Amino acid sequence: MTRRLALAGLLLLGAAAVPAAELPKLALTDLRDGKPRALPDLVEGPALLILFEPRCPWCVRQLRAVDRITAACPEALEAAGVGVHGDTPGYRRVLHAAEVELPAVAGTDRLLATVGGVPATPFTLFVDRAGRVTHRLRGYVPPADLLPWLRRRGVECPPLPSTEAP
Repeated sequence: MTRRLALAGLLLLGAAAVPAAELPKLALTDLRDGKPRALPDLVEGPALLILFEPRCPWCVRQLRAVDRITAACPEALEAAGVGVHGDTPGYRRVLHAAEVELPAVAGTDRLLATVGGVPATPFTLFVDRAGRVTHRLRGYVPPADLLPWLRRRGVECPPLPSTEAP
């Protein structure tokens, strides 16, 4: 138990408040149908944007975890995936492996510059009710740690049933 708490603390050390900035109004390619989508049209706050890349097993886990959370409280939280540092076939492989139905788009260099770069994935952006990016979470954050973090930001979701792997 102590080891789990220490690990959770280390993971959430990567959670950083950032100066609130509006979600960029970039047109990004939808990974499911190929149509252009603007991020503000894809999710309304509060929301989580999970930036993921091909060949990232932790990204698969984060996408699954967030998909479980949004399925449990769809009125309280939205989410979408954003593929980075790869190509469309690679992003689609990750979405297929994660077995999620979250909306997902392909990121661009301009998006990466706007969010201040992505040092590692998974990299999650928290979008508040006003549509502003206010926090960034670096690395995998399991649901047991993400739910209390969200609650402290005013997002109420019920506890999830325990599973071996998210």
